[in-house]
Amino acid sequence: MDIDYAEDEVYRDSLLGLAVRAGADVILSYHMDAWDGDLDVLRGLLGEMGALGPLYTKLAVPCPTPFDTLQLMSLYAEYKRIILLDTSAHGLASRVLGPVLGAPFTYGYFDVPTGVNQPRAGDLVRLLDLYEATENQTIASLG
Repeated sequence: MDIDYAEDEVYRDSLLGLAVRAGADVILSYHMDAWDGDLDVLRGLLGEMGALGPLYTKLAVPCPTPFDTLQLMSLYAEYKRIILLDTSAHGLASRVLGPVLGAPFTYGYFDVPTGVNQPRAGDLVRLLDLYEATENQTIASLG
């Protein structure tokens, strides 16, 4: 179940509590309209959201530059059970790097995209398979 962190606090917390008690896997999501590149803003959100007890926290962030996308991805080194998506025009990298860096999954589409720069599911699977094959070849050559 995906619950929007921006919902009315009483409604959101009540729904979150019911879902957790029912044993549902909850993703608590926040979709930002803008971001100035300050990682501490995102750290604060991840801390607040994580304290509410979801299985995963998800931030959808419009990164101003490709370098900010890399900054966003750096949060995987600090937090577990997170999903980070760059929703800007150059955000495709976040959809591929997320699972490589620790996200449990990413988002693609079958027929109609539901997000900015959302890749076709088949293309995304091919990219992730290519990464995995390359990583396995590298490990084999080192061993």
